[in-house]
Amino acid sequence: MINNLNIKYTNKIENYWLNINNHYSMQNKNKFINYFFSFINNKLTYKIYDIQDVNEVMNRENINIMLCVENCNYWNHYEHYNKYGNFNNNMISIYLYNHFDKFIRTKKYIVIPIIYLQINYFNKFYNQIQPEINTPFEKKKFCLFVSRIYIEPSASFFKKMKLIDNCYHIKDKEFDCLRKKSCYHDTLLLNIFNQFKFICCFENSISNGYITEKIFNVFFARSIPIYYGPKDKFRYFNKECLLDVDDNMDSNFIKKITKLNNCKTLYNNFLKNKIISIDYDDEKYAQRSMNFIEKKKKNLLTKKIKILNLCL
Repeated sequence: MINNLNIKYTNKIENYWLNINNHYSMQNKNKFINYFFSFINNKLTYKIYDIQDVNEVMNRENINIMLCVENCNYWNHYEHYNKYGNFNNNMISIYLYNHFDKFIRTKKYIVIPIIYLQINYFNKFYNQIQPEINTPFEKKKFCLFVSRIYIEPSASFFKKMKLIDNCYHIKDKEFDCLRKKSCYHDTLLLNIFNQFKFICCFENSISNGYITEKIFNVFFARSIPIYYGPKDKFRYFNKECLLDVDDNMDSNFIKKITKLNNCKTLYNNFLKNKIISIDYDDEKYAQRSMNFIEKKKKNLLTKKIKILNLCL
């Protein structure tokens, strides 16, 4: 089905997500489609636009999709968002947004939270995506930070963690090998993560539903995430599958990390905890999206018939 999808990409999408060997790029078209577009079928032509696309000519005969994994509530340098806001481009039918936490359907468009797509992908591929190595507990290093350690709360937490054991940062020279590797669970990335007991993965900004690839990489690597993210994180994740900072850096929290660091049994049992919350509800977004697309398809067909009749 993947290969049969009629998907077109703007230059910005191809350059950012597919053609460049940089850490932020997915670098693989099948992965890209599986990650973001598993809800669509192959009966129509879809065109994918980037949040920086403002000059592309849009065709109403396509199903136009806006893809944005960024937090538009927090940053202000996204050209399409600055020009149109969330939904004011009438040529867009589907918005894949990471700064929305609920499915929205109107007559003109739908909005799918990126977190729903991520969890769908995670559930589908978790058993297939894993590191090539399995580092024994005794050989695992303590902690790797993949967050910015010069802003709070990461800065304070980094200092406290260094009091327990050696801490590393993803920008350390020994990890330069990752600079051209995709941050979306590249095998080398997972192999490195697997060598650590804990991965500190703090989001750079906080909004409900805004969850990036960072924490999923840790789960794929079979390590324990120490996480700082949105207040609604447990809509999606089991409380027992991660260590939740949430501004809580008191002595009890540090003691819990220390115990896990020193006890193989506790650590390995923690890794066995279910990851996705049993109460997680994706609002049946896939079926509701396809219902919207089918209606869109009928409308396009009706317009084509009217145009043909006028030409006869």
